[in-house]
Amino acid sequence: GLLSLNASHFTPKDFDHGFERSQNGANDDIKVIKKGMHTIDLVERDLVHLDIDHLQMGVGGEDSWWAQPLDKYQIQSKAHTYHFMMIPLAKQNDPIELYKNDLFK
Repeated sequence: GLLSLNASHFTPKDFDHGFERSQNGANDDIKVIKKGMHTIDLVERDLVHLDIDHLQMGVGGEDSWWAQPLDKYQIQSKAHTYHFMMIPLAKQNDPIELYKNDLFK
């Protein structure tokens, strides 16, 4: 399969999920604290946050009440392993030539 990649000028903590757990950590005391933040409200950081995922599960079920994705879209609980290689490039590098000539000699 293919890797899932996302590059952003924001970190995951920059996004407001809208919930906060009580100080004692009890699940029954989760407060909704939605700040109404959208991407237009965020201040771009001087960084690139790169997410590299082997697999990605669907975001939810058929309703908005915390349902799990349908079975066919769920990642089964088992050991998963994947590998990838990152190579820094200079402006003069041709990524295709590097791939063909240097990586698989």
